[in-house]
Amino acid sequence: MRLLGIELSATADHISGVAQLEDDKIRTFSVYKDPDILEIVERFRPDCIAINAPLHLTNKPYRNAEKEMVAMGFSPDPQNMGDMNAKTKRAINLKSQTDKIEIIECHTPSAKTILKVNDPKQLSQVRIMNILKNQQEKDAIFAALTALFYKEGNYSQFGDLEEGLIILPKLET
Repeated sequence: MRLLGIELSATADHISGVAQLEDDKIRTFSVYKDPDILEIVERFRPDCIAINAPLHLTNKPYRNAEKEMVAMGFSPDPQNMGDMNAKTKRAINLKSQTDKIEIIECHTPSAKTILKVNDPKQLSQVRIMNILKNQQEKDAIFAALTALFYKEGNYSQFGDLEEGLIILPKLET
């Protein structure tokens, strides 16, 4: 299974991290522009992409997904805070340019909390194949791992289809 995780910045002026996960190997990239992200998608042809950005735009500060996450003790950013609106529009645009690839929304800070790991170097189940250059690459790994949990059916979802779903690794009960 080939999976991709994206830690998306709000604009092409800032670094976005991309992580490719295949088998137990992860390779990361730092990119700026959407065409660079799309080139990685085209070359790698993942089965699923998890992106740390909203994939639905609303006028509400908190969508149902974020409200549910807050009730569970997580801290998602409101959609109208800072650069979130620009990040959402960028994510929607990227999604519209990827054909036939399943794309899910994730929240990497919450994934780290659930997995009880803050640094991907602590993960014994995967081999990182390159030197991690920045926090965006590290966070992209957690997005890719969320895609893995999703594809394996071991995930929790928050929200609804109208305003968007946020996927996280399965919460321990």
